[in-house]
Amino acid sequence: MLRYAIKRLLLMIPVLIGVSFLIFSIMDLAPGDIVDIQTAEEGLTYEEIDQLREAYGLDGSVFTRYFKYMVRFVQGDLGTSHISGRPVLESYLEKMPATMALASASILVSIIISLPLGIISAIKRGTFVDNASMVVTFLGLSIPNFWLGLMLIIIVALNVSWIPTGGFNHGIASLILPAITVGTALTATLARTTRSSMLDVLSQDYLRTERAKGHKEFKVITKYALRNALIPIITIAGGQFAVCLGGSVLTETVFSWPGVGRLIVDALNGRDVPMVVGSIILKSATIGIVVLIVDLLYAVIDPRIKTQYDARKRKQT
Repeated sequence: MLRYAIKRLLLMIPVLIGVSFLIFSIMDLAPGDIVDIQTAEEGLTYEEIDQLREAYGLDGSVFTRYFKYMVRFVQGDLGTSHISGRPVLESYLEKMPATMALASASILVSIIISLPLGIISAIKRGTFVDNASMVVTFLGLSIPNFWLGLMLIIIVALNVSWIPTGGFNHGIASLILPAITVGTALTATLARTTRSSMLDVLSQDYLRTERAKGHKEFKVITKYALRNALIPIITIAGGQFAVCLGGSVLTETVFSWPGVGRLIVDALNGRDVPMVVGSIILKSATIGIVVLIVDLLYAVIDPRIKTQYDARKRKQT
């Protein structure tokens, strides 16, 4: 498994290079740059504008600038923000705890809602309960995040005084509304995955054997059926968590949440190339690591997968 993890981490290197070049090129194609924004109303001469553009490192072709950026990148330097003047890595890590907290709370809300709905729908397949459960989950998917967030703010602001409607300064209470907003949107996919995975497992013969041994139905479902149905569920949940770590822009904007998503959007609006490129690289690396952790969890949940890793290792040696 260690060899597999190292191989996956090495494969991330060309991915990060490709992502960085793509973002760098797109930022170069976008109309205007930070110099144009800052000098729009200052009336500077062409010579002064050229000097300012050179100071920001915006002179030369996109390939030249990208090569210089990558030379600094391999040395551990993601650049300095053109707007704040702070190192990109420092700014990103400063926003990461808020994004991590929101992503964790959101996926927790999604799991709390999705797993029971999916399991009940599988057990009650084709009944009114099954159809009603799927309707509820699709409502969560259909409602836009920003609209749900605004409605929650209006309702809570008028009726519940102890739940804050924005910011990150009130501890766990600050997470309630943003987590519900993001988690509700994640519920539909995870609930349907849970349902379909459980349906595949519930028809297996070994469950009949466990029931014949006298085990209660609750134990059969939770201990035997659910555990063997977890691989697809963890795959979807891990992917959703990885995406949430990249920042939920609309939700962060509605709730004034100081996360990574707002950081990237503000940098885009300000044509802050180092901040945008550096943040996207860090975001891609984070998603890659989370996906790798999910893959390694497969071996913990299902011993058969661990056996395949061990067999492949013995074959290579």
